[in-house]
Formats: sequence, C-alpha cells, structure tokens
Amino acid sequence: ILACPSNGADAARMLRECVRLAREEQRVVVFLEPIALYPMRDLHGEKDGGWMCRYPDRSETIALGEVGVHGGGEDIAIVTFGNG
Repeated sequence: ILACPSNGADAARMLRECVRLAREEQRVVVFLEPIALYPMRDLHGEKDGGWMCRYPDRSETIALGEVGVHGGGEDIAIVTFGNG
C-alpha cells in the first residue's frame, strides 16, 4: 500500500488507517510524506491560511481506496497525486 496525503488532516486520518492495516491485516505500507507542504500556510494568496487545518478527531480515518472530493461542481474534475 502506498499512502500519500496532500494535507495535514488527511495525513493524520491516513496514517491511522495505515497503522491499522499493518497491525490487523499484516499489510505492507509505505507512507509517503509530502514534506514540501509542511511549511505551507497559504493556498491562494498571502495570509489566506488555505492550507491550515484542524487536527481531526482521533476516530476519523480514511479507508483504503477512499478518495477526497472537494466542492460540488459538475463542470470539471481535477485528479492529483502527492503534493497537491
């Protein structure tokens, strides 16, 4: 399993699931950290705080194979991997 989060909240949720999969299902997991994003705070403009997030509740995970969907538009789909 290769896990590569694109933001802090997803990293916490994903890492929890990776640990569970390794412990309970003996899965081999590689957690690829997006270290280029660690110092980032702003997404669209200076001081917008767009990359900032709250630490998710300890019960929250991202299941293996689950994808994130942001927004409700129907005109375009952007699929990314890794650092955003």
